[in-house]
Amino acid sequence: MVDLDPFEGAVVEHRPGATHDLLGGLEHEDDAACELVLAAEQRLGHAEQDGRVAVVAAGVHLAGVLAGVGEGVELGHRQRVDVGAQADGAAALAAVGAASAGASIVKVGLYGPSNPEEAFLLLEVTAGALRNSFPETVLVAGAYADASRFGGIDPLAVPECATRAGAAGCLLDTFDKSPGHPLPDILPLDAIEFFIRSCRKNGLFSALAGSLGTTETALLLPLRPDYLGYRGALCDNGRISRLSGEKVRQISLAITEGSR
Repeated sequence: MVDLDPFEGAVVEHRPGATHDLLGGLEHEDDAACELVLAAEQRLGHAEQDGRVAVVAAGVHLAGVLAGVGEGVELGHRQRVDVGAQADGAAALAAVGAASAGASIVKVGLYGPSNPEEAFLLLEVTAGALRNSFPETVLVAGAYADASRFGGIDPLAVPECATRAGAAGCLLDTFDKSPGHPLPDILPLDAIEFFIRSCRKNGLFSALAGSLGTTETALLLPLRPDYLGYRGALCDNGRISRLSGEKVRQISLAITEGSR
């Protein structure tokens, strides 16, 4: 299956008033259906100390587009189409389609591959298709911390596969999005840290997601990931409810405090 999750977003410099200005605008986006990611770019792994905050939200007219390929197809903001293809060519086609629609970052969720070689081939074909048609598009490999529940590839093996294939970064996420299953409860912190270090060693950026909230933020920031991704924690009532400006502020504050 192929999943295209388009997000419009922008990177907000961590300076006085910047986050307030953006969030003030988000508060009035009544139709933003919480397709949102708030990411902390720590850059601690790159010897920089100026944490920055990136807010990416569907329905908010900002700059840049992120798309994901992995579990289904989403077109527009609410129209979802499922396709039953796991073939490498289908993923490559979906990635090129996302890039042609304006995606500057394409994430390939490794739901189908069960071993490193299968994961590498999927990423390699996708990377090649993007290089040929949209060389500026960034490819991200999506690993699942709970891959063992569906026979997927060990998430700790993904950074090496991503490096071989020419990806720019790796996302460590959870496949199970039901409440009460945050990333640190599924994978031990030492394993998550190994994932981050493996990305850094291979010249990849690292991103963490998976039912993250303020508690998980405090646990993960010391591990120095490049990005942290949120969705449900920023909504009024669950993943598909309306964006909450107050909850975005709470997460933003947790990131700011934890980055000091």
